[in-house]
Amino acid sequence: MRTARVSLFLLVVCLLTPPVVAVSVIRVPQDAATIQAAVDRAQPGDVILVRPGLYLEAVIIRTSGISLIADVPDDHIFRGPDERVILDGEMTRTRLIRVRGEPGAPVSDVVIRGFWLRRFKDRGISLENTQECRVENNEASDGAPLPDFSAGMWLDNSSFTTVAGNYFHDTTMFGLGIGGSHFNIVRGNLFLRIHDRQPQPTGCGISTWNASRNVIIQNRFEFNGWGILFQSDRTPSTANLVQENTLHSNYLRAIEIDEPNNGNWVLNNNATGNSIQHRGPPGRFDLWDVGEMNNVWQGNQAYSPFTPR
Repeated sequence: MRTARVSLFLLVVCLLTPPVVAVSVIRVPQDAATIQAAVDRAQPGDVILVRPGLYLEAVIIRTSGISLIADVPDDHIFRGPDERVILDGEMTRTRLIRVRGEPGAPVSDVVIRGFWLRRFKDRGISLENTQECRVENNEASDGAPLPDFSAGMWLDNSSFTTVAGNYFHDTTMFGLGIGGSHFNIVRGNLFLRIHDRQPQPTGCGISTWNASRNVIIQNRFEFNGWGILFQSDRTPSTANLVQENTLHSNYLRAIEIDEPNNGNWVLNNNATGNSIQHRGPPGRFDLWDVGEMNNVWQGNQAYSPFTPR
């Protein structure tokens, strides 16, 4: 009887204990010749570790739960090219790292960390139909000039993403575009020289449309067209929080919210010394609320034509 009880107990424990999933580390180029080959082999939970070097490829990730990690120190942005993992688009490849789900079937829990993406058309990093991904400590730069379009990163129908500690610079349209995406956190990134190099520059550090309940906090914006621009769209962006960002020397506005975007909170930002090349009406201001659509502006250091509310 005692043996039977012990056996029953062990059976119950086995049934209640989740299975142990083996996690593999796939090293590039030791275990796979290219990053894409490693991604194609990876299973959920696997880590792809990429050795420093120059990689002339564009990568598509369709598998949830994988981590794509450059084997570099945290301060790799300040290191020489030989110590970095560089994905170079050669001004021909698009979307150098693309995480691609489908509507209703998102890719989730993907980590991208430590890469330098440069000389790309369209987008450096693109998250499409994703959720709960993390993009951290990457550099995206030197996008294709006009007439081509370039953005450091794009969130398209993606939610619960963390975009943190990245350096976006020298692209023509956006550092980060947030379209149809909600509940994301954008924290501690640097946006520098995002503009089209025209006499009156356009281009945005961050641009949003149809995007709600996102948090944009403690980022830095300098020498962009706009720092942060909430663009007009048939579906308004609402309930976003823009807080404690630093925005200086941007050519147009530090922060602008266009119609019909409403119900957003802009709090405690340091946004002085912008609009340095704005021409024509309504004048040079750091903050601009087109239509004054029930957005909340409080505690900002900035020059604006409206009373904070």
